[in-house]
Amino acid sequence: MLIKNVILIPARKGSQRLKNKNILKIKNKTLVERAITFSNKIKKIDKIIVSTDIKEILGLVKKYKNVYFHKRPKYLAKKTSLISTLVNHLNYIMGGQFINIMVLQPTSPYRSSIFINQQWLKFINLKKKYKSNVSVSIGENKEKRRFDVIDNILIDQKSKSKKKKISYQANGNFFFSDMNFIKKYNKFIISGKTTASIKRKKKNTIDIDTKKDYKKALRFSI
Repeated sequence: MLIKNVILIPARKGSQRLKNKNILKIKNKTLVERAITFSNKIKKIDKIIVSTDIKEILGLVKKYKNVYFHKRPKYLAKKTSLISTLVNHLNYIMGGQFINIMVLQPTSPYRSSIFINQQWLKFINLKKKYKSNVSVSIGENKEKRRFDVIDNILIDQKSKSKKKKISYQANGNFFFSDMNFIKKYNKFIISGKTTASIKRKKKNTIDIDTKKDYKKALRFSI
């Protein structure tokens, strides 16, 4: 079977602010397992890949037989390693078959299968040579890149005006790209070229990076 449409779940160890965050649990499932379970709800997928250097996650291979568990090499599991570089590596070792890639970070524990399926089917049927789409929401995190959304396109926000502007930021819920885009830019987001999927429901914009984020996510699970 050809591997054209791929879901990648990246889960490296060595997180800085929240230790072992990818194997934290919500309702008796680790964040990685929640991402795997969600992946099975997505249409038009040829392969689900979990790429990790975490022993506990690699040990899930017998439990999730429809998932390919990739043991990530050290040079692709550094703090500075790019997911786009990992995608290129996986595409190479799997024969260069990838066309469309969806990245689901385990640290986004809540997602809408209806919304993502709608966005995904629209994306893979889009006839463009280079394409990427990212989940964004209104945010004020000073550490994150800020965007305007103009005609559904992400544009770097450079205004230094004292007047408060609405800023959109990638929330980690999902990233879509085709291999042409990854090969050309080695990134998932390029200002002026990446389209936006705007998430407004607070639950679906949670990205667990700190203890505070994790506690917030747990409150939504009650």
